[in-house]
Amino acid sequence: MTVAMIKIGEETGLMDQAMHTTGELHAKILLDKIAKMTALIEPALIISLGSLVGYVAWGLVAGMFSLYGQAS
Repeated sequence: MTVAMIKIGEETGLMDQAMHTTGELHAKILLDKIAKMTALIEPALIISLGSLVGYVAWGLVAGMFSLYGQAS
């Protein structure tokens, strides 16, 4: 597509406009791909952070229960 835009820009004499349009199009495509990638990564991050917090909470509660069992 970029090659086609360069050819059109050369034929019409509007190379700067063709390159500007190509740059905007590529920037939009990049932003769309970044949005999709973050949408795919977000659930994995939530699950991993949730399990980390759960592990720490489990460790604290298990420690309290073991101390309670030793006291009685």
